[in-house]
Amino acid sequence: MKHLLDTGQRLFFPTARNVMIVPQLVEDLTLAPLPEGFPSGDPDTDWGRWEVNWMIAVPGDSIFSLCLREARVSAARALPADGDLYARLYPRAGGNALDCHMAIVILALAMYEAARRTGVEHLRRLRLSEARALLEPAVAEKLRGIYPSIWNMPGLSHLRVTDERRLQTADPQEWERWRKAAYDIITYVIDDISTHHYVPSPITPEDVSVHHQAANWLHDDLTWYAGERLAARPIP
Repeated sequence: MKHLLDTGQRLFFPTARNVMIVPQLVEDLTLAPLPEGFPSGDPDTDWGRWEVNWMIAVPGDSIFSLCLREARVSAARALPADGDLYARLYPRAGGNALDCHMAIVILALAMYEAARRTGVEHLRRLRLSEARALLEPAVAEKLRGIYPSIWNMPGLSHLRVTDERRLQTADPQEWERWRKAAYDIITYVIDDISTHHYVPSPITPEDVSVHHQAANWLHDDLTWYAGERLAARPIP
């Protein structure tokens, strides 16, 4: 409600279904080049064929665009309800907008890599616990070297130049803040869904999937990440 008052909007009880309080960085939206030889951009590799199959299954949307949307919706769900995340990531509460943005990017990378490793055919079937496992301190560092591709934009990765630079140059303290924020966001979502049963039957934390969160949340067209060049429809 403080967000609505501060931004001059009509006052009502806010949830991620009706208001997006996640801060948006105003910066260069240029996408980074895909590193030469990186397998996501090569249709002759298993990685490249996996991305092509996603583009065939969901024409016009790359898998990473859907992961970005889901990660941002997760943050929008967690920030108003978790006081610690709100204080750390929401600027009007003294939080850090850059930390929030990078947590979303890192969470999207974790979802992307979890989907690739598990071979799910639709993002809805991805268990959020699979993505959270890749955000554990011992393994999360590997996410800094992942470059999702965009098949209708040869030679480009799906990461902004600014984000690639931050991922490559962040000091240990910065990286840990971003990693922990991403981990805490997805943990909140898993716990919230499994505790309150937003499904017809009980569900364990290990089995919470993108499907259980996808319905009835704000549509995100991805213009916040790369302008009008990319769009993401609701997760199919």
